[in-house]
Amino acid sequence: MLNDDKNRQIKLIEGDHNAPRHNLFLAFLKNFLAILLGLGIVTVVFISSANLIIDILPYSLDRSIQTTLKEIDFTKVKAKGNKVEAYLTEIVDKLKRHHEHLKDIEFQLIYDESKNINAYAIPGDKILVTRGLWETVKSENELAMVLAHELGHFKLRHHLKAYGRVGIVMFLMIPFTGQDLGAELIQMILDNVVSGYQRQQEIAADDFGLFLMHKEYGDQSAGLTSFFEKLTKKENFASKLFSHNSTHPSSSKRLEIIKDKINNLGFKLGTLTPIKNIEKD
Repeated sequence: MLNDDKNRQIKLIEGDHNAPRHNLFLAFLKNFLAILLGLGIVTVVFISSANLIIDILPYSLDRSIQTTLKEIDFTKVKAKGNKVEAYLTEIVDKLKRHHEHLKDIEFQLIYDESKNINAYAIPGDKILVTRGLWETVKSENELAMVLAHELGHFKLRHHLKAYGRVGIVMFLMIPFTGQDLGAELIQMILDNVVSGYQRQQEIAADDFGLFLMHKEYGDQSAGLTSFFEKLTKKENFASKLFSHNSTHPSSSKRLEIIKDKINNLGFKLGTLTPIKNIEKD
């Protein structure tokens, strides 16, 4: 009896009954990659669906969401109520009247002392313009083109689409990160949503900007490319190199696309409207 038990134990040890036939690490890696692939496919489908749903949202619901977003402090910069902001508001008011979904919106223009050359469309009907941009443009046409581009982000609901992408990704990440960490990640990304536009959205906002500029200034191209020409000169080699992998198209690429569209539309050079000589308060 003892010999039988001993022989049975030896057979178990010599056989593969106590060890898996496959490498556990490779099996884990295979399953993990399959899960990641599945999540990736689900994410793409959900994000595409979210963008389509946002495109068909009733205008009243879009307005309700933007009104709610006004209460969120996306930037620490506050409006100063100075002459620069008043002039920026004047230009936006001229541009927005050319589209039915923009003409009744009271946009808040914010002047930021930052030396960075930029402007931001901020959720909650706010547009921020930096000192660097203000001192770079030399005509009202240039400034208007930049502001028309930012109005394009509002009209095309790019903020809401950014929220949709973030919300879906974070929702899928919560099982792995935990509810609290997931909520923190959502807030972190929402705080930076103003700079999260994709390449195609930037190009689409440029298209809408051209539409508003045509309505306001007629068949002329004065100022439509000047700002991007200046940005192109300021871009260094590194920024041009990394722009190929960036979510934003380079200034040179945007300039090329805008010039092609200007030629196709048959715009003429026209005349520049001088920028107002304003002493900042």
